[in-house]
Amino acid sequence: ERQAGIDRIHRRNLGNAAVLYRAQEAMRDQSLTVSKEELEEEFSLRGSEFRKYERILFTGLIFRGDENAARAEAAKVIQRVQSGEPFPAIQAEYVARNPGFRIESMIENNPSIEKFRGFWQQASGAEPGQILGPIYLPPSDRVDATTGAVERIGGGIVVLMVVERTPEQQKTLEEAADELAIPIMQAKMMERLRQAGIER
Repeated sequence: ERQAGIDRIHRRNLGNAAVLYRAQEAMRDQSLTVSKEELEEEFSLRGSEFRKYERILFTGLIFRGDENAARAEAAKVIQRVQSGEPFPAIQAEYVARNPGFRIESMIENNPSIEKFRGFWQQASGAEPGQILGPIYLPPSDRVDATTGAVERIGGGIVVLMVVERTPEQQKTLEEAADELAIPIMQAKMMERLRQAGIER
């Protein structure tokens, strides 16, 4: 009986995937379309679900290798900042010794990406000019906004200065349109299949 239940769920998932695939194909060949009114109605029901995550752009110093040594070096940087030294001057000093100490990146606070949870526990809500650290930054891929090239950034302990922060906010109808269209297209494809006598 348990296996029969698992098989039913598996068949339902396959059916949902097939309907989604057919709906996407129909969107591409424009045999099914979504009107502005349908998008507006869906947005009025579910608009609050579509969010632009908090993002920060930062510049900083990253210390790699032995974690204890990296944390100790990052702590020295924080002590110097707390003593009144400007972070950009400290950063320039380290980068003059080794350009590999510099890190600049934009990170989005996407709750589904668990590896950045610890980072965001310290960074969420930080304002431009604020110095944060030491924080563990896990390895990640960085996409160059102009070239699209992917660069692998190794993890390490960072001290960073927030350059820019964009708070979390609701997407506009235009920004959420593609996501809103998916369930509408799925429902239309289901109706088309029912009319054609192909029930799941």
